[in-house]
Amino acid sequence: MSQEVKIERVNWLPWIVLIVILAIVSNIVVALMGLVERGFCCIYTVGMSSRLFEVEMLPPFLLLLSYPLIRRIKMSRISLARLYTIGLVMSGILGMYDAWTYIPVGWHRMVYNSSPEIRNILLNVWWSPPVSAIEAVIRGGVTPNYADWLSSILFWLSFYLICFAFTSNVMGLLRHIWIDLEKVPFPYTLATYGILERVEQGLSKVRGRTAFIIGIAAGFVLQFQVMMTYLFPWWPDLLSWRSPGASIHGCVCVRSGDIIGSTLAGWSSYNIQPLHYALAYLAPLDMLFTVWLMQIIILIATQAAWYGGYYSGIFDLGGFCRAAGWGGFERSITWGPPFYWGWMSHVGGMLALVFMIFWRFRSYIADTIRAIKTGEYVEREAMSYRAIYTMIAVSAILLILFFTVAAGTSIVSAFILLIFLTFIYTIADMYAYGLMGITFLETRVLWSSWPFRLIWPRAPETYTQNWLMSISFMHRGVNLPGNGVFCGALMTIRGFKLADLAGAKPRDIYKFICITFLVALPISFIMRIYFINLFGATRTWSGCGNWDCAYTGRSAYNTAPPLEWIGIGGVAGFIVVLAISFLRGIYAWFPIHPLGFILATGIFSSFAGSWSIALGAWIAKWLTLKIGGSRAYEEYGMPFVSGYVTGFIIDVILGIIVQITRIFIPF
Repeated sequence: MSQEVKIERVNWLPWIVLIVILAIVSNIVVALMGLVERGFCCIYTVGMSSRLFEVEMLPPFLLLLSYPLIRRIKMSRISLARLYTIGLVMSGILGMYDAWTYIPVGWHRMVYNSSPEIRNILLNVWWSPPVSAIEAVIRGGVTPNYADWLSSILFWLSFYLICFAFTSNVMGLLRHIWIDLEKVPFPYTLATYGILERVEQGLSKVRGRTAFIIGIAAGFVLQFQVMMTYLFPWWPDLLSWRSPGASIHGCVCVRSGDIIGSTLAGWSSYNIQPLHYALAYLAPLDMLFTVWLMQIIILIATQAAWYGGYYSGIFDLGGFCRAAGWGGFERSITWGPPFYWGWMSHVGGMLALVFMIFWRFRSYIADTIRAIKTGEYVEREAMSYRAIYTMIAVSAILLILFFTVAAGTSIVSAFILLIFLTFIYTIADMYAYGLMGITFLETRVLWSSWPFRLIWPRAPETYTQNWLMSISFMHRGVNLPGNGVFCGALMTIRGFKLADLAGAKPRDIYKFICITFLVALPISFIMRIYFINLFGATRTWSGCGNWDCAYTGRSAYNTAPPLEWIGIGGVAGFIVVLAISFLRGIYAWFPIHPLGFILATGIFSSFAGSWSIALGAWIAKWLTLKIGGSRAYEEYGMPFVSGYVTGFIIDVILGIIVQITRIFIPF
């Protein structure tokens, strides 16, 4: 699929001008879309859309815009790959609307809305703007005094940039393993690369033209149906998007009283977003099989446990509460006894997954360490291994200094954040993105702070800056890639996958990733502060809660399951994932994938209905390979998915235009 293309010399000035213009325009679009119906801007955006699958909107959007111009300005494949990369990073910085409003403004706004005990600590830190500046944000209708926000901008910029330096170089170390050796698919990158091919060569010159066109029609029609369902109450709801428990992302959590949910204790959710099924079609067959098979096992095991006296009162709960534990952890199918599925996934399973990645390729890691002595640049890498390890070491030290000196955590907390949040959690989530295209770590619920429970089994009686900042970074850091921790890793590894597909040099693509990040991030921060001050708290709805919400406050922290539950689930999960990994290594026919087990039991992928996506995609892909083999998959299946993404993007562009028009001309 990939082909080596001769490297082109970079004329940086026009590229940087383009980055600046795109940064300004895209932030304006995100700001305006936040004024329309809540939730609509989570899909109709130029940032990241369609949560569960993190879909960056700008890369295919920019490719489609370049299609009429490519013959006139003679854009090569390398130029298109660079344009794609700029869009990739820009969308990652913008993230979803929640992340866009949260940092830097929303964080301080939530502190202001919190209890006096929290406010007295976090409004007096050096990076906090004056109370008058926060109150002005809440009122809205003001032009910000950037002098008041300078310390906050510097604090959060430092956090983003150091995280980027650390996590992107960790991805640089793993690039050869995932891209060259394992051939990890990265479903969304595969789909959007199909668009790049057709933009470069022309629709008629790439195989699968008919399937691509059918995919465009399907993607546009189905997403247009979703858009019209949201815009007009009278529009027929053919996809059940208004069904009780349905979210903007297509997840449907069953309500108490649901016919099936009143019978099966483990029945919690399913997904109705067609885009998810299309992208999952590009995931490995054994991964899809494992996810839906595990769901059947969980349903049977949960029902047996219910008959045995567990999960008392679970039928009074809706699907989300059953999964997330909001109705009590002893009644949660994810966190409670007797199986502790969530702890198996997020503690032991994740640790075993990361351990096996390094164990399987220990000889390669040893070779990279030996290569530190020579400092020789490897052609297929973004930089020499000496440079990669140096950047990892330097940025790790800077992260420790940032957490302790700038944020005020203890040295122990800083090391926990470094090891778990920016290293283990990042690697595990990127591997999930690569193989299945979805995340299992997102959502800022109780699981992510489990390492801190070794220090604080219960929250301290009196809040300290160390505790507040440690828990805040851990919970909010995993919530969305746009929150800073995963952003650099996700953009870098997807950029490396694109480079492999397009035949570009990883070093060239990585330069564009770094330049775009350095230029676009400060612009985004400045524009966020401006627009949120202009519109106020009543119109920029995200980030208006208080700091205590979502398991970051004392009361929520103290209601979490005891440490013994975490230990039992963690040990069991480590053993299960390790056993599956070794069985796959011994028996080539063994159909269960360790990551599939983790995704099926993970909190976000669980309540987002990943099992239904995996089942639908598995059936479609199995039939494709059974009937037409790999040729049918490559000539019909993959082009259809690329076309579907194209149709989805076209509808999103239309939706953005319609909604911005409605802001100024209501209809």
